[in-house]
Formats: sequence, structure tokens, C-alpha cells
Amino acid sequence: MKTYVQTVESLRRELAQLRTVTGLPNPGAKRVSARIIGYFAYEDRVTLSAGAAQGVKVGMPVISADGLLAVVQTVEPDRAQALTVTSPAVRFGGLVLRDDGVAGLMKGQTSTRLILDVLEEGKIQVGDAVVTSGFSSRFPRGIPIGTVAEVVADPNFGTRRVFVAPAVNIAATLDVWVLE
Repeated sequence: MKTYVQTVESLRRELAQLRTVTGLPNPGAKRVSARIIGYFAYEDRVTLSAGAAQGVKVGMPVISADGLLAVVQTVEPDRAQALTVTSPAVRFGGLVLRDDGVAGLMKGQTSTRLILDVLEEGKIQVGDAVVTSGFSSRFPRGIPIGTVAEVVADPNFGTRRVFVAPAVNIAATLDVWVLE
């Protein structure tokens, strides 16, 4: 049974990665190709080479071949500004891929760490894959976010704080897609 569960989890991670690379996280959604033309690490912000003329709108997710990178914040005719997922101002649903999945609210903490706050009693282990939950119309389910780096329980509130290492190395990424 343990081998079966491990195989299923491995296949889920591989499928999530393939969906991101091939643009399948949201069948029927369009992708706008863009390049990162500016990276402002201290502001958790990137500038994209695509804007309103290409169909980019505020709130659209920005992905790379490795996973979720940012969320569009402002749009000009030929460029857009997006906050990276590591920004504390960006919040979205996350899902730990283990058993039936444990969902919670994601937010950035540092350039190398995100936080997933969960209420559910589910198994979460270091190394588990974390993807978008799909519980909103903005973020389709299955876009890779990162991997669990640490789990800390807060018995006073009955919650757990899951620290997640991002899947995307923003500083090394140039080509991205904006999901419509």
C-alpha cells in the first residue's frame, strides 16, 4: 500500500508539472507569452513584456515551466507589473498533494519561503508537493507552487503552519506565460 501511495503521489507531481509546461492547468484558457524584463527583489515584483494590448489584465496568474511565479498587479499597454508569490501581499489557495490533499491559504514570507496555513487534520510531510487548489476562478488547480520544507503545529488555534520552498527560481527565470 505504501508503494502504491508513493507511486500515485509521484504521478500526481509529474502530471502537475506536465500540465504547467503544456498549458493544461485550465483547459480552454489562453496563455500570453511574455518575458521578464525587470526583477525587483526587494519589492517582490517583476516587469513583464506583455500588457493590455496582448490581453493581460489585473489579477491574472503568471507561470513559468516550473510553476506559479506571480500575479499581475498593474497593466500598461505594452507591459505589466506583477507581484511574485513570495510577496506577503499575495494570497491564494494552496493544496498539499498527499492522500486526499490538504488545502489552505498561501502567502509569501521571504524570497525563499512561502507559508500555507491549514486547519485540516491531514498528513503533511517534508518534501510533499504543493500546488494551487483551484478553489478560485483566478488560479486553476494543479499549478506547482513548491515543496513542503517544514510543518509547525499551533495547538492554541488548532492550525498548522506549513513552510513551502517555492518551485520557481525567480532570479533565473526569463520566459513566462500569463494565464487568461
